[in-house]
Amino acid sequence: ETYQKTDAEFLEAESNTFRDDGSTASTAVLVGSHLYVANVGDSRTVISKAGK
Repeated sequence: ETYQKTDAEFLEAESNTFRDDGSTASTAVLVGSHLYVANVGDSRTVISKAGK
């Protein structure tokens, strides 16, 4: 819901600029021992341990 609201506000603000802008987002939340990850656009989240 927050991603959608941010996208709508961005598009409205830039609607008269005639630019081909965009953005991406990656979000990670650790709750106890569970990791929740979300991404939008062409961004990626990589999880590694000790560089592997």
